[in-house]
Amino acid sequence: MVETKINLSIIQFADTSEPLFTGKELILSSKNFIFAKNGSGKSTLSDAIVNQKSSDFDVQVFKGFEQLIGENENLDAFSLAVDAGEKEEEIRKLNKKLEEKRSNYTQSNQKITKPENGEENLFSKLEASKNAHEEQEHKLDKFYIGSARNIKTSNPQLVTSSLNYNKNHFKDEINQASLLQDVEINQLKQVLKSESKNISTINFEVIDFNKYLSAVNNIISSKVEERVKIKRLDNQEKINFAKTGLHIHEKGQVCAFCGNEITDNTFNELESYFSADEVKALQNRIKKGKEQIKNVQDKLDDLELTAEGFYPNLIGNATDEIEKIKIAKGGQ
Repeated sequence: MVETKINLSIIQFADTSEPLFTGKELILSSKNFIFAKNGSGKSTLSDAIVNQKSSDFDVQVFKGFEQLIGENENLDAFSLAVDAGEKEEEIRKLNKKLEEKRSNYTQSNQKITKPENGEENLFSKLEASKNAHEEQEHKLDKFYIGSARNIKTSNPQLVTSSLNYNKNHFKDEINQASLLQDVEINQLKQVLKSESKNISTINFEVIDFNKYLSAVNNIISSKVEERVKIKRLDNQEKINFAKTGLHIHEKGQVCAFCGNEITDNTFNELESYFSADEVKALQNRIKKGKEQIKNVQDKLDDLELTAEGFYPNLIGNATDEIEKIKIAKGGQ
């Protein structure tokens, strides 16, 4: 005969810390019948037996026929099993969710299929959008063809090959387009109307200004050793003054500065001073350089610059550049 013991000292209601039963243990045999009033702890004792002995025995607790019998309304039948009622409840919940899914599917399907009564839904809106898109595509295509034809016949100079120009070329060039102001539009129209211009070539040798600068610096840094020393000519201003006096006076005349008669010795002394070979060579070099610079300047002054030979859209820039040149020449 199989017996087992249940520890009663650890069994208690959830809302109290006191043991539910007064005894310390309960001995169970292979068959046991437990009777008690409602609320006295039969279910609590059954749960305690399950918790304490499920590892050693196959414990099954009977808590009424509701958990053993599950009714299936669809099959018009019932099943007898442990937790059958709970399973049937789960089945009913799942069936309800399934019906909701089916209902949602039906509603969604009605929105995306062609309506029979002509009502508006997602399908009809999609079809309307497709038709509107096709209509706009047709308008654009018509615009491309017309624009390409207009350029080809009216303004062939705008394209490289007007004979092969078509709507596809026009579409590719749209990305290169930019918004123009009215003034720019008028200028470009004038360019289209203007005839091909041949700008006259200005024949002018390239001026090496570095060469002139180097020559001037070389002259400035040159030193001339005079053959005759005149002590009273001890600075450049006096030398220049004496040179000018020699140029404007003749022998026997009275000096315009001091009022004394210029002696032959003084005249000969100055002529000898300023006629030295080194001085003459430097003076000739300076004179020649000045003539060359003046010659170049005269050529520049003789240049006639005009904006008339430029296309309409370039006249403004050309005029500005010509004005800058005139200002620069005026500041010489």
